[in-house]
Amino acid sequence: MDNEQPVNNGRIDGSVSGPYRQGVLVKPYERLNRDHVKWLDDASMSILNDPGIWCYNKRAANLFKAHGAEVREEQEASGTFFWRVSLPQGLVRDAVSKAPSRLILGARKPENRLLLDAEVPRVYFGTGSEANVWVDVRMEEFVSVDNSQVKVKVPRFRELRG
Repeated sequence: MDNEQPVNNGRIDGSVSGPYRQGVLVKPYERLNRDHVKWLDDASMSILNDPGIWCYNKRAANLFKAHGAEVREEQEASGTFFWRVSLPQGLVRDAVSKAPSRLILGARKPENRLLLDAEVPRVYFGTGSEANVWVDVRMEEFVSVDNSQVKVKVPRFRELRG
């Protein structure tokens, strides 16, 4: 399997050029039994359907709707509008079934690209990719000093650490 090329790396023809890191082949350690996995799957499907997800981007909400999600516009107590997106189980399962099981994670240097394959248990050692800093976005409304009828909403960004 080490020399086998991935099925698709984002190119139309699925070809791969140049090297990529192989990672270390490991024996999988299953921390969850089938009952645990089923419980997590059922809970995830339930949450994605109700309450669903909150979406603050109209274009994204429209894409969800165009692909079968139930989308409702709502308003927070602060006055900010958002779209509540309910993802039915069938829609989620269909999307997951279409996701590639193999792909190449790119890098500036081609020899550092990683082959990610869901069927082959490999470990890659690196500096890590955890998001220990993220940005919290809150929409704030500002009113013109000259004309109180003129109002604009502006995103305020607040850096948070994990």
